[in-house]
Amino acid sequence: MKPRPPSPPPPNPCARRRKSGNCGAECLACSASPGHLAVPAPTTPARAWSDDDPRRVKQAETRNTLLDAAKRIFLAEGYHGTSMQDIADRAGISKMTLYRHFKEKEELFLALFFEQCLNLARNRQPVLPARDLAGAALALGTFASHLVHAITVPEILSLYRMLIGEVGRFPELGKAFFVHGPRRDIEAIERILSGILPAAEARDRAEAFFALVLGTAHQRLLLGTLPKEEQSGAFQTQIRQAIGLALAAPTGPKRVAPRRRIDRRTRNSKPS
Repeated sequence: MKPRPPSPPPPNPCARRRKSGNCGAECLACSASPGHLAVPAPTTPARAWSDDDPRRVKQAETRNTLLDAAKRIFLAEGYHGTSMQDIADRAGISKMTLYRHFKEKEELFLALFFEQCLNLARNRQPVLPARDLAGAALALGTFASHLVHAITVPEILSLYRMLIGEVGRFPELGKAFFVHGPRRDIEAIERILSGILPAAEARDRAEAFFALVLGTAHQRLLLGTLPKEEQSGAFQTQIRQAIGLALAAPTGPKRVAPRRRIDRRTRNSKPS
């Protein structure tokens, strides 16, 4: 008689939004601050299977199928308009199998977004400190172009809109997205600038560069007011402006010429 596989571990307290101190290295948002409220990265329940066991491979394939189906329905119907039955039907999988992977709709929704956060981390290219202004300009331009390409994919825009709409219900999603998205991008820009600027100034200019690259073009894109034929030109203009700002010569405080002291007796005296 084969031994029964071990039961899955109990849910992390963070998943139920209870304060739990450090939620462990597996939590995607742990680097934000100790003792915060967050949801751990979704993990497959522990099984007594080897990595190459066909059952483990099948389990991973089923999970990916469910996440893909969930993403399509969430994007089309929103969180409240989606049911677990809808997702099971779209995936072509029984509802019982769906509940074996995800106990409730909230868990599935969180798993979907954390998977996107992991994809952001996987797709980010490493950068090196620039050696001079020309190298910095080239590296910043390349980085900004990749960033714009990533954030303007229609599916990513739709997911971002949905995230903004649901972040009040799932605040941990906002924290995780910022940690693995904008904050990592700003750190990469800061690393490029660290080769030619002092640390504090590199940080300030990295934040300004990131904000200017997205600029009003990204806002208009999210709101659907930026025509497709204008997107490339709008972002390229913002990238050029951002590079100019990031690499501009530092300007110190404006110096005011000292006022010349006037002897009142001389000023008030009349010529004889």
